[in-house]
Amino acid sequence: ESPDFAHAEVAFACAVRPALLGPGAPFTVWRSLELGGAFRVLPGLDENPRGALLASGYPQRQGTPHEVLVRAELGGAGGPGGQPFMFSGTSPPYAEASLCRVAVRSASHQVNRAVAQVVLEVLLDPSGSVNGTVSST
Repeated sequence: ESPDFAHAEVAFACAVRPALLGPGAPFTVWRSLELGGAFRVLPGLDENPRGALLASGYPQRQGTPHEVLVRAELGGAGGPGGQPFMFSGTSPPYAEASLCRVAVRSASHQVNRAVAQVVLEVLLDPSGSVNGTVSST
């Protein structure tokens, strides 16, 4: 694990749109986080059945793409199927399945903030709230 990834991490928690939490959840939530194919779910890497890890890359001028990781967890620590959230070492302050904690990691804090903002727009229940603001941890 790169120190640049941990240092630049951006994390938030928000209420999830009810339309994503129907009979197809959590699949519908993970599918929405793929952002039309920009990210891919990495099956089997998250031990929590209510969590998912997604990966993508963004191009650099020097050629080699840099990785972007998104980890999302419905319900959080103590929630349904809840294992502690281990991506950033912090526990979310909730245990409701309608909430989602998201952490975005890459070597670029600006990329992390941009991806987090898009993910927030996709997930956020307009009548819900964000736990704090999209910020680095």
